[in-house]
Formats: sequence, structure tokens, C-alpha cells
Amino acid sequence: MIERFDDRDRELRIARLERENERLRTSLARAELRAAPAGHAALLRDAVACAGDGLRCRHPATPGRISVIIPAYNAGASLERAVRSVWAQTLAPERVEILVVDDGSTDGTREVAGRLAAASPMPFRLLGHDGGINRGVAPTRHRAAEEATGELVALLDADDAFLPRRLAAAFEALADRDALAAVCSLGRNVDADGDPVVGHNGSGRAGEWRTLGADLRPPFTFDQLWRVDPIANSSLTIRREALERVGGFPGLMAHQAEDWLLVLKLSLLAPIPCLDLELIEYVHHPAAYTNTYHASGFHEGARLEVFYHLAWWMLRSPAHAEAGARFFRQHYPRLIAEHQRLLPLVRDYYAGGGRPAAGAAGIGEYLDRLAAETDMLRRVARVKMRESKRLRRLLARRAAAAVTPSSRESAAR
Repeated sequence: MIERFDDRDRELRIARLERENERLRTSLARAELRAAPAGHAALLRDAVACAGDGLRCRHPATPGRISVIIPAYNAGASLERAVRSVWAQTLAPERVEILVVDDGSTDGTREVAGRLAAASPMPFRLLGHDGGINRGVAPTRHRAAEEATGELVALLDADDAFLPRRLAAAFEALADRDALAAVCSLGRNVDADGDPVVGHNGSGRAGEWRTLGADLRPPFTFDQLWRVDPIANSSLTIRREALERVGGFPGLMAHQAEDWLLVLKLSLLAPIPCLDLELIEYVHHPAAYTNTYHASGFHEGARLEVFYHLAWWMLRSPAHAEAGARFFRQHYPRLIAEHQRLLPLVRDYYAGGGRPAAGAAGIGEYLDRLAAETDMLRRVARVKMRESKRLRRLLARRAAAAVTPSSRESAAR
């Protein structure tokens, strides 16, 4: 019994030391970052270089025209619906161009796009990557942006669709408001058959920011968007000049969070208004990356990746370097501390036979099991502590009863 108490006390002291060590490491990181003149050294030490060549559009911007960018990877089943939704816009066809980029599809997407290009009532270009390789959604959007000729750029995912007023409403919102870099809107959450569904935001409306916290309201600022991104990607329209200023899309992202990174950069140019209109259909289906993203718990990994890309870009931009240093110093220690707390648990999970293929779900089950075992051990510890107290009292009474009168007199002498 006494030995168990010694072990428990030792474990408590170790836990206190670990917490103090973590606090000191975090304080040291904060002190180093405050002392850094710009944060470049710390960023380079802990992250890969995320610098890109930026965006250089190859053609002059045509006033009054909007370029619709559609990245397409194995989108043969949905691409025609997306393209026809652009054809059905209320804007005159000559004011719209469609840029479809085949991202190395293997399902006949390119053939579908070619047939649509031949029948298009508006300018339509089918693009691809050198060698027909698959490069991911961010480089694919960047490839289209390089070829855009419109003064505005509208994003459209190949499995979503525009409603008829989508482009006209965006033009009207940005007209004569040169200070705005971009505008977004609401939409409808639907399934692959077009039936209404509740989306990841807990609403039937795509981009419904009211469900995401009382302190979130448009126009969306940088600080708001760093907390949460409510913007439905296919509702976003950007001035081409602003897209060039923020460098377009990154060449490499693991989590496909390029849309979040983009709106964060754009919000530094100007807060982003959200039109209180349903202008898109945002399609939810089981194979969508967004569903995998939420089911696998990728959010914190995506946040860390976006942080590195964003901090690197801000620190390299003269207009945002000071704000970038503040952003880096404020968030870097916390983000790293969070991952330092998680990694030992992940290592224990794998060391105990956990399967990497199980992903975040497997680790979550492991943590649930650890929590249950901890609760059980706490209950056992409470029972053992009560038993130990009773035993100590019993031993004390027996020891007192064993002392004879003669032994007391001897002790007194």
C-alpha cells in the first residue's frame, strides 16, 4: 500500500514537471520570436520554403469580362452541369469566358470538356498541365488564372453549379468600388441529385456565416477568417489585379486549403463582403475531398500548413511584413505547442500497434480508450486511498492497544 502511494506521488511530481517544462519551452519560443527582427530565421528553421513565382497573367485584362475558372479532375460525371450553369448566366455571353483545366484525369473528363468547348456559346478554353500529369487543385487553378483575360475572376468547382444571377450580382457588387478585392455570396447546400441537404456549417445555405459564431459578420476581416472560413469557394469573385497582387495559388499544398489561404490574403487588401443572396449550388457527395477533410480531422493540420504559407508570404511582402511578424509571433508558439502535446500520443498509438491507415479516427478511438482507462484508474485510486486510510487507522489502534501499562511506565521512566 505504502509503495503504491509512493509511485502515485512520483507520477504526480513527474506530471507537474512535464507541465512546467512545456510552459518554459513555450515561453522560450515566444521570447525568441519577440527578439527576432522579422521572424524569417525562425520560420525558415521550422518550415519548408513556401515561396512561389507569383501570378503573371499572360493576356491584358478585358474590361467588363469575367473569367470562370473550373479545375477538373475525374469530373466527367459533373462537368457538363457546371459548364451549362455558366452558359445560363444572365450576362451576355461575350462578357464571360470559361477556362477548364484538366488535372490529369483518367475518366474521360478531357473528352467531355472538348465536346462542351465545341458547343459553347461563349469563349471556352480547355487547358492542361505539361505531360498531362495530375498536379492538384491549387496549381490547376493557378494555370487557369495565368490565361485569364477578364478583369474579374470567378471560381467554380466542377461538381458545383452557378445559379443564373451569380455573375451579374458579383459584377454589380464590385462595380465602382475599386477598394474591394473580392466578393462572395450564399448558396444552397444540395446532394448530387440537387436535393437540399444540411452542410458542414449546420445549415441548408452554403456560406451561411450566422451559424458559425456571434462575432462573425461580413465584411470578413483577416482576424475573422483566421478563426473560421465561412466562404463557399464557388461563390468567390476576385479582381484579377488583386489575384495577381496576392500571388495567385500555391504550387504545393497537402490539405487542399488553397481557398482558405487565398481569402486570408485577399482580406489583407480589403475586407470581403458577402452578398445575402443564394447564387450557387454547393454539392455534397461522399467522395468529395471536403467530406474526407472533416471526417479525418484534418483541420488542425490544414491550419498549420496555411499558417506557414501565409506567414511566409506576409513576411516577404513589404506592405504586410510588419503585420506578418505580429501574426507569426502571436500564433506560432501556440500552434507548435498544440502539436507537441499531440505527437507523444500519436507515437504511443503506433507503438501500441495502432494502424496508420486508421488515420485520425483510429487515434480518436485510442484517446477515448485512454480517457476511459484513466477514469477507471482514478476510481480505483480513490477506493484504494479510502482502504489505505482505514488500514492505517486500524494499525494505529492495534499498536495503541498493544502497549501494556508496564511498558507505558517503562517509557515514562
